[in-house]
Amino acid sequence: MKNFALNLFFFLSALVLNAQEYKQLDLFTKRQILNGNFKKQDINVLVKGDLNAIKKAAEVNGALYKYGYGNIAAVNVPLEKFDAFSNAEGIEFIENVDLPIVPLAENSVILSNVLPVHNGQSPLTQAYKGDGVIMGIIDDGIDFRHADFRKADSTTRIRYIWDQRAAAVNSPLPYSYGREWSAAEIDAGICTHVEPANKFGHGSTVSGIACGNGKATGRFVGMAPNTEIVFVAINSSGNFLSTVLDGINYIFKKADALGKPVSINISYGTYFGSRDAKDLASLLVEELLEERSGRVVVAAAGNAGEFNYHLGYDVNADTSFTWFKLIPSEGDLYWQLWADTADFKNVEFAFANDSIGDTISTLKKRTPFINVKRNYNLNPGILDVQQFNLFLINDSTNATIGTILTQLTHDNGRYLLEVIIKPQVATNLWRFITTGSGKFDVWSSTAIMGTSDMILDFPSNLDTSKVPGLNFYKFPDKLKTMVSSIQNSDKVITVANYQNNEWFLNACGDTTFTGVNSGTRAEDSSVGPTRDGRQKPDITAPGGFTLSVGNLNNIASLLATNQCFKVADTRLHQTNGGTSMASPCVAGVSALLLQQNNDAWWYEIKSKLIASARKDTITGNNLPDNKWGYGKLNAFDAFFISETYGCTNPDAINYDATAQFDDGSCILPIYGCLDPTAINYDSLANTSDTCIYYVFNSIDNKSGNYLNIFPNPTTNYVSVNYSITENTDAKIIVNDVLGNILVEEFLLSNNGVVKFNTNNFSKGTYVCRIINTGNTIAIKKIFKF
Repeated sequence: MKNFALNLFFFLSALVLNAQEYKQLDLFTKRQILNGNFKKQDINVLVKGDLNAIKKAAEVNGALYKYGYGNIAAVNVPLEKFDAFSNAEGIEFIENVDLPIVPLAENSVILSNVLPVHNGQSPLTQAYKGDGVIMGIIDDGIDFRHADFRKADSTTRIRYIWDQRAAAVNSPLPYSYGREWSAAEIDAGICTHVEPANKFGHGSTVSGIACGNGKATGRFVGMAPNTEIVFVAINSSGNFLSTVLDGINYIFKKADALGKPVSINISYGTYFGSRDAKDLASLLVEELLEERSGRVVVAAAGNAGEFNYHLGYDVNADTSFTWFKLIPSEGDLYWQLWADTADFKNVEFAFANDSIGDTISTLKKRTPFINVKRNYNLNPGILDVQQFNLFLINDSTNATIGTILTQLTHDNGRYLLEVIIKPQVATNLWRFITTGSGKFDVWSSTAIMGTSDMILDFPSNLDTSKVPGLNFYKFPDKLKTMVSSIQNSDKVITVANYQNNEWFLNACGDTTFTGVNSGTRAEDSSVGPTRDGRQKPDITAPGGFTLSVGNLNNIASLLATNQCFKVADTRLHQTNGGTSMASPCVAGVSALLLQQNNDAWWYEIKSKLIASARKDTITGNNLPDNKWGYGKLNAFDAFFISETYGCTNPDAINYDATAQFDDGSCILPIYGCLDPTAINYDSLANTSDTCIYYVFNSIDNKSGNYLNIFPNPTTNYVSVNYSITENTDAKIIVNDVLGNILVEEFLLSNNGVVKFNTNNFSKGTYVCRIINTGNTIAIKKIFKF
């Protein structure tokens, strides 16, 4: 016990030290740094704020500003400079994009009804094979030697390869890492890119499905065989979102320079995140897609459909709980909880420890109940992070059972609650307990995320009569099992997987029977919806047991180890499966549609795909749903969809009741005074609100009391600097012109700064007051653009 207490002291000391650093980093990354598992000396982040201010902060702190769109920038920051950078003026929020990554890995063109498109079958007036279109592939690597990626004259179809893992030689700007090779360098034989051996030809197979041309054998032609290729070999060593975002930006810029439309396929994903497309990575990709027409991003939904790793339920007055257990490799427990602020503010939660073998009662001790509003010092409406709460759990003998650390992040109307538990007894289980009202989502699995497993079945030696509250145990489920981030964006086409080949002729000289029924849904294909209830996936394509281009080295290895049953009789193609192989089917068909209309927007391609999606006796007619999306990919019919585009949101001021598909043009009402003669006239308002025609009766600030507001006028946040002579019961209140209280914050000292977010404020004039013992002692107006 003495040794544990000593170790606990040093552990807590380290955490207290780190509590003063990396404030805006997620707890998962802090945990990696603390445990020595974060091997890099820099970190890739997305930064929200003023782009000029972010550039300046990057320059001052030796960080690399890569690019920015809207109010989001991609920056690489030295860890030692992270605190100084994150505290710079104009930076509102920082999101880590160095997250764990997982791969989501001839009959496809038949099942997807692509052959009539390749053949120009009537009523098409020509054949479509992707001519004049760029196929962008973001994956682990490509065997550029393979004949299916070469033209008839044997020159390469690959315009560029950017190997992000390679040494920084001829690195593309502005990224400054990895190595780029051009088509001329590939043809000259000086390209040294190698597809990783441990990925078993994943990238080559994906590329073959999307755009292989069958030149090697005349068979296994991909969806868009005449496209040119821009390939990004990502660095999958843990900084997934960063490398993928750089890859998307890189491919789009290459396509721009070549003057061609582009379809990008991403058969990788991360299981970390909120799954609501409100993360900065999703917002940045949406900015890129909105920048111009002729751009499409397609991504795999994931292969976690058979994992019970999601926990989500409506919290009520019952005291419900779920058990989490130790991560063996880490010696601790870790999980993340996501919830909208409105859905979690009234939830009370606690943690407790159970010793399963106890013959009297398994429940050893529980923390007090915690509430985000009551126990975390977050400014209302402001992007903020409360770094740590520490709770020591003691049993009846006053021995320490474990230490619990939490971090709460508030951003974009959401809470992220992260939990680390350092237990004394490895075999004990830990309860996450809820009561009150609201709802939340947790995704956690040691196998696919490296986080804590939730208990799916009660242990066989458990005496259930000794477990208090077991009737209210909440089991994890198989809902919302998609990967996170960009796959949850409405502007990214997300693909589920159904089974492809039932058999094929193999390199052993006989037949491989796969044991699946072609056309049936792959049970491991991840399901939707998004965390906030939107439709995902969008469409389903053949992926399971697909034959396509194989990495030549990997095929040689399979043949040498008596695994010829995995290789096609051509000995140049191999089988693979998963949503990884379904996604490039859709990306390839998107390229065919872009050939038909080079200027099509993402929503035009998406609407054609989902409107033409095929229903059959296997999918049923009750679509869309969270397994099949809108149905099975149907390339030929997609060419004949007649769309009417417009705003389909009835809450928008430009709602179009005749529109079949949303074109992203919806304009939500901005309330404000439209009369230019009023003192609160708002030139940016589009919907009439209260106008003020009188001069506001200002109360002079009492002597010694100071109130300053910056920026004013404001767009998205306000800093209120104050100094008051007395602080008996002082608070800051912000009212609108009708007297409604929008902000009410008690002041804990006689001077300081209070920040709050104004994104949810309508355009117009507001009143900010400091009230002390019921009297207004300082007052100023706030103007919102």
